[in-house]
Amino acid sequence: MRANLSTPTHDVPPGCHPPSTSFHSSTTNYPPTSSLTTEYVLPSPIVYARSADVAAQGFENTLSAYYSNTEMNVMSAANVSPDNQQNSNYTELHSVGQSHIRQFEAVVLRSLTKLEEKLNELANKIDQRFNKLEKLLNKLEIDNIMEPPQGFPLSNLEAFRDFEDADEEAHNALQQHLEILGGQSYREALNHYIRASMTNALAEEFSWTGQARGNSAAKISFMTTKMVRIFFRALKNSFKQLKPKKELFIKDLKEVLRSYKQTARNHRIIKQKKSMNKVQEMEVFSDEDN
Repeated sequence: MRANLSTPTHDVPPGCHPPSTSFHSSTTNYPPTSSLTTEYVLPSPIVYARSADVAAQGFENTLSAYYSNTEMNVMSAANVSPDNQQNSNYTELHSVGQSHIRQFEAVVLRSLTKLEEKLNELANKIDQRFNKLEKLLNKLEIDNIMEPPQGFPLSNLEAFRDFEDADEEAHNALQQHLEILGGQSYREALNHYIRASMTNALAEEFSWTGQARGNSAAKISFMTTKMVRIFFRALKNSFKQLKPKKELFIKDLKEVLRSYKQTARNHRIIKQKKSMNKVQEMEVFSDEDN
């Protein structure tokens, strides 16, 4: 059987060759397709189907190659290779990531700066309040130290003997108080010591050795008392760099005790004179009344 078949036409993209429309068989020879209409003998259905599969596969391969070449040409025109494209995408993502990181770092830095400022402000307030509290405590401590121990200055022999028999804590309390009083010189410090320790009246009950002199009755020896040893320890702590000598200490303390007793006598004489004057005035007024 013969038939007239037109050569099939396909819309082929530029640069590609259409698949061949010549079919060959091992038993049949086909005339060339030089014209649009060709007369030839149709092959058997099996041979035709097999040839059609081959032709379709060839066309698909050709079309795939075309699009692949086109993509390569586009990337080549843009000077981008597949590897470069991947690197470009990575670079862009990396750049975006770095930008976000920098923004996050800036936010964190601002927050930390504000937090540091608040902490510094809080620390300053704490320091100020601590300094005020420390000053108050120091003032309270100084006021307590400047106050003499309870019962001082001693005013009578009974109180003095009780102190001599007291424990070490009581003696240390007096020594600490005397060290705070101090003085610019040994003699000034010893003056402060004896005035803080006993009254003028009590001082008159003592002499340095306790021995009687002339018409004076025997007195209590001051040199053998524990109070003298307390005076010496306080003086050494107040003048550590000078390292007071015991001989100089005794010399100055004897003079201080004598002067303090003399002050007591002067006060007593003045007091007696005032009393006598009052008595005389009362006698005068009494005579006038009579």
